[in-house]
Amino acid sequence: MVTSLEFERILSASGPYQGHLMRPYDREEPKRIAWLQCVGSRDVNHCDNPYCSAVCCMYAIKEAVIAKEHSHEPLETTIFFMDMRTYGKDFEKYYNRAKDEHGVRFMRSRVHSVDPSRMAT
Repeated sequence: MVTSLEFERILSASGPYQGHLMRPYDREEPKRIAWLQCVGSRDVNHCDNPYCSAVCCMYAIKEAVIAKEHSHEPLETTIFFMDMRTYGKDFEKYYNRAKDEHGVRFMRSRVHSVDPSRMAT
């Protein structure tokens, strides 16, 4: 599991892997990547986040598209989200292109926690 900032560095030409898409723990190219959005968002009972940051959706879409471009093999990308917030100039078009042309999957969900011990390798 990596943060968005760590993933940016992985894909960066000046990053630790010279822009090659690979997992940090074994340096193999992944076959699937998931972005977990809205974790704890608007959950005042447990996380004290009564708001949506309104930037994560576009950031995740951009990362998914760039990851597909950097992958040498077919890459399955899925974004799990509560509400897709793509307001702004041409943001909705970018979302549709990611879905229709790049094959990014979007799964409406409500991720409440992450248990790394149950994650598949």
